[in-house]
Order: sequence, then C-alpha cells, then structure tokens
Amino acid sequence: MFSPLRGRAKGGDRNSAPEWVAIIPVPANSPPPAAGHPTRGRPATRFEYRSAVGELLGFVCRFEETGGGKVYLPLTWCRRRDGKGEEWRWKGFEPLRPLYGLDRLAGRPDATVVVCEGEKAADAAARLLPDHVAVTSPNGSKSASKADWTPLADRRVIVWPDADEAGGAYADAVCKALRQVGAASIARIAPPVEVKDGWDAADAEAEGWDQARALDLVAVAKPVDAEAGGGKGGRRRGPAVRDTLMELVEHLELWHTPEREAWATLGVNGHLENWPAKGEWFRDWLAGEYYQRYGTSPGETAITDAVGTIAAKARLGATHELHLRVGRAGSTIWLDLGDETWRAVRIDAKGWETVNKAGVKFRRVDAMRALPEPVPEGSIDELMPFVNCATFGERTLTVAWLVAAFNPNLSCPILALNGEQGSSKSTVSAVLRALTDPNAAPIRTAPAHDSDFVITAENSRVLAFDNMSEMPLWLSDALCRLSTGGGFSTRKKYSDRTEVVFQFKRAAIINGIPDLATRPDLADRCIFRTLPAIEEEKRQTEAAFWAAFYRARPSILGVLLDGVSSALRRLPEIRLERPPRMADFAAFATAAEQGLGWRDGEFMEAYALNRAGAVETAIESDPVAEALRTLLDAEPDLRLTATELLAKLEEQVPETVRKHKRWPAANRLRSRLRALQAPLRALGIDMNLTLPRESDRDRSRPIAIWKRGAAPK
Repeated sequence: MFSPLRGRAKGGDRNSAPEWVAIIPVPANSPPPAAGHPTRGRPATRFEYRSAVGELLGFVCRFEETGGGKVYLPLTWCRRRDGKGEEWRWKGFEPLRPLYGLDRLAGRPDATVVVCEGEKAADAAARLLPDHVAVTSPNGSKSASKADWTPLADRRVIVWPDADEAGGAYADAVCKALRQVGAASIARIAPPVEVKDGWDAADAEAEGWDQARALDLVAVAKPVDAEAGGGKGGRRRGPAVRDTLMELVEHLELWHTPEREAWATLGVNGHLENWPAKGEWFRDWLAGEYYQRYGTSPGETAITDAVGTIAAKARLGATHELHLRVGRAGSTIWLDLGDETWRAVRIDAKGWETVNKAGVKFRRVDAMRALPEPVPEGSIDELMPFVNCATFGERTLTVAWLVAAFNPNLSCPILALNGEQGSSKSTVSAVLRALTDPNAAPIRTAPAHDSDFVITAENSRVLAFDNMSEMPLWLSDALCRLSTGGGFSTRKKYSDRTEVVFQFKRAAIINGIPDLATRPDLADRCIFRTLPAIEEEKRQTEAAFWAAFYRARPSILGVLLDGVSSALRRLPEIRLERPPRMADFAAFATAAEQGLGWRDGEFMEAYALNRAGAVETAIESDPVAEALRTLLDAEPDLRLTATELLAKLEEQVPETVRKHKRWPAANRLRSRLRALQAPLRALGIDMNLTLPRESDRDRSRPIAIWKRGAAPK
C-alpha cells in the first residue's frame, strides 16, 4: 500500500537505491491509494487523470497551505526498475505526461478545445463553456513542454492563460507545443484588464460569470500566427479574421429551436431569411460577406471557429418554433409562398393578405418550389377540370382536404386515389401538391424504409406517394401516425447513442390501382376517391393541361384561402351532432363551407357517404370480417371462446382462405377482432372482448359478438 518513499530509499546510496517509475494505466486489481500525504494530510481536492478510453492514470492532489498558498502533488502507480514491486507513490507522471481531460476530449471529437492552467481552472471552464472541451497539463505552469499534446492535433484550440507573468509564459509554451503537433487553429484569450493577478476560469466562475459572458470572452480570443514568438503570444501578420467574422454577425438575430438547434435570421437583399447556424448556406453567406468587405477569402479554420461560437451564442438566445410551409401562431395561420423574397400569406378570421414578413419562423429546403401570389374573388369551380372528380361528393371532399392541408395543427386525413390505368391518378396527385406544397419532385415512389419516410416527412408539408402496388404494414402504421400526429425517432448519427425525436402532422396522398388502405386503422383515417378513366376525346397534351392549370392556380389558391379564413372564423360555433373519426377535420371543413360558397351540411353529407364506403372496403378486404358477417346472419348473438369462434368462422370460408397467411390462429383472433371493432360497429355489429373467465379452472375467456338489436347473452 502506501509508502513514504520518494524516488529512492532514504539513506541509500544513489547508485544502489531502487528507482521508482510511474506506470499507466492503473491495474484493475491495484489497492486503493492512500487517503492522505504522510506530512500534509488529506488533500483539499483530488483530480482524476484518465485515458482516452476512461482508464485511471493517476491523481493530482491539491493541498491548502497556511497563509493561503496551495501545493499540487501527483499520486501515481509506480514500479521499481528492477521489477520487484509496484505501489502507489507521490511521484509525477513520466514524460510524455498525459493531459487532464483526455476522456472528455476523446468523447467530443468536433468540439473546440480550451486549454487552461491547472485542473481547477479546466473544470470551471468546462462548466462555463459546455459546448467546448477543457483540458490542462499536469505539474504546473513550468511543465507544459513535458506534456503530450498530440491529442490536440487537428483540433481547434483556445488557450485561456492566468492573468500574470507565469500564466503568459505557460500560454506561450502551450502555443508552441500546439504548433508542433499541428493543431488546426490556435487562439489566445486576453484576460480582462480589471481582474486581479492570477485570475483564471475558476475565478470567473466564483465571480458569477455565466455562459454568455464566457462566450463573449472566447469570441474575441486572438488567433496566434504560425510563426509567432513568445512573450505575450506573438504578433499577427494579418488581420484577426475570426474577430472580423464575428463582427459581421453582430446585427443578426441568433436563436434556437426547442430542440436546441442553432439558427440565425439575416437580411438578404432587403428581406429576412432563416438559416441553420451550422449549415452550408450560412457558412457561404459569412464567407461572401467577408469577401465583399475585405476583398479576400477567409480561411476555412477561421470560418469553422466563428460558426462554432455563433452556434453557441444562438443556443443562449431566444427560443422559437420552426415551421415548414405553414405555421400557426394563436388564431393566425401563416403560409410561406416559398419565393425568393420570403413573402408569406397571413390568414385569420377576417380574411387573408400577402405580406413581406411572416409572423413565425419558417425554414426552407432545397426541393421547395414557390406558390403563386393568391388572387381574390376566384371560384372553386376553376379547380374541377384538373382533379377528375366523378361525383359532386368527390369534389367536395377533395376541396375539404386541400383546405385542411393549410392548417398545421389539424389532423388531416390521407387522400387515397384509386383507378385504372389512364385515370390521371399521378396527375391529380401532382395538381393537389402544386396547390399546397410545390416541390421539385411532387410525386415519389413510396419509401422502402422508415428512415427514408422520416426524412421525407421532415422536408415536406404534403407527402405524395405515387403508383403504389401494395401497402406494407410498417408504412400503414407510419401514415396513421403522420395523419393524426405522432413521434418518430432515430439516432443522431450512425454510431451515436443520441436519440432524435421528430413530431409530425402532415397531409398525405397515396395512389395506385389496387385498394391500398385496407387495414381498418388506416381506412378510418382516409378519404377515398375512385377516379374514372379519361375518355379519349377529352385527353389533352401535358403542355396544354399544365399551362391551363398554372393560369388558374392563383385564383384557385385564393378561394382555398377564403375557405381557411371562413373555418377560422366559424369554427368556435360549429357543433357536429355525431362527430366522426377525424372529428377536428370534419369540424374545420364544415366551418369552411361558407367561404367556399357551399350550403350548410354539404361537407358532412359527402364525408358520411365516403366513410360508409371505406367501412365496406375494410370489411370486404378482411376474410375474418366477411366470415363473421356471414356467421351473424345465421346466428345474430354469439358467446364463444376464441377457439370455438375460430372453428365456426372456418366453416364460412374455403380451405384456400383458411390456409392463407392472413387467416389468424386462435391465439391471435382476439387482437384481430379488436382491429375490426370500429368498421364492424359502423355496420351494426358490436362485441365485448374483455369478458372475465367464467370459472377459476377455465383458462379461456369468452368473446361476445352480436348484431345490434339482438339481446346479447
């Protein structure tokens, strides 16, 4: 265990005394170190040194002295050179000495590094600058050259010296070592002129400094030239590029999202734009502004350093919700037109108007395309030649879906378009997308994986999946969550444990020849349209079709916004007698009737008829539901176990159906019936799936199913 020896045995001959050498890391089976020094007692603080992978390397202990002084002593695991023993000793690390904070340095490879003088100062800097990594070297201000600085190769480094002559000398030595190992950039903080001698990060924390004040100090750190000499940090051959870049953003609004993503609002050609502070576009803008002012390009390292500090300041700024294409603030809906001047449409209960500045924060994605400026006094009849509606009810439901797509807080049903070849399913999908959320690729193939789905939903207000031949189970579930609002999670990076959660409510279109929304939960969230084939004599060229549509689009958009305004105005007074599933959508569409020139109740008539057809589709596509309906025609009141009920259902279907993978086993029948409860209830069939066991010895629970009007057993 503990030995008071220091380096060699007392009283021994210099040539014959055993020499102890500090070894690292500390073996896992080593005894615990001494609680205190043999003459100085217990240390006031003990700082752990660990390797990049977290292995214990040793300690540096701080002892308080009478009169206010302090002494630092290392405590390391040592072995005799002759191999005859290992133990803890009060002996320093062997050159090259490890840095304090290697473990947190390795865990954050992209963070800017702050080098302080002393472990206490490094810990304080880590708390004041949580977006940075703070380190130091062991054994005091005169031992910087004995430390191993290679872990800082290719890193951005800021040196925070103590405010005294020794601190300046330490900073000079650190800067020299950093140049030798190839640090990506080196900057040096100048302590405030009013502070006391020896002032450091620990003193700043004790004086009540907060993160914002510490960031301000870091922001004006002076770059150290590659050929700078010693003394006070050396001379620069040119202007402080990083300082100048920071000056360029002083007038910008820096803010962050609730997820703490850093953003900047900046003026471009007389209008305001919002861009992520760490994004490529913002970096290009920063470089361009510098070039316009000074006629030269800033270095990549200077831009990276400036962007890191800008992002840190943004995370200390105001918090704003971020919106894509549509956003809502209170009783007002904002629509981003997506044009070069970032104009928006303000929609409220009084009407709508085009304005130069939105009242919410919008973001843009590369694939977004502009909507036209809407014009008033249009007619919804102008839309009809472009959406191939077979009935008046389909027209009503299509327009209602379009109006709902402009309300970001509304659960919007999925528009499911079916029809044979030549029924313009793809064209209608593209028209509806062009009226709500134009995109470089308006209609796309369905995603193959949930990660692709999340990316698509993150970057689109309206999703349109084209020419689908089937509906995978995972995509059906994802569309259900997308429609009514649900969470999607993924990892931040492939090898990162950080979870990123996305919350979406989006409007969606799916089209294909077969029925796609056959699962009851998805069908319950759909508006179904079956498009008729286009007659040969009514076909036209794509060029003529789209030219006519784009001429009509501004006035069509205007009347849709009339419907949105009407909905905002009338929604508080709307009371549905029998609210359906997607009740909020139904109420919003009903409230929009007046602005669209419809009679009262017109939407609910069309919606009820469509939902009845959806129920029938869901029943017809499920063999269990069809068999149950046939069975109840003969026996309108059933009370059976799952095994007994399955046997009766199998009597109603052919062998090919019973052997199909969609036919359930007895232990899955109850969950299958639970999924069918809603559509069966709409057809007058009720069930109770939660009945208790009839006796303690009977392990099965009965299922009760009956036709409405038949008294259940």
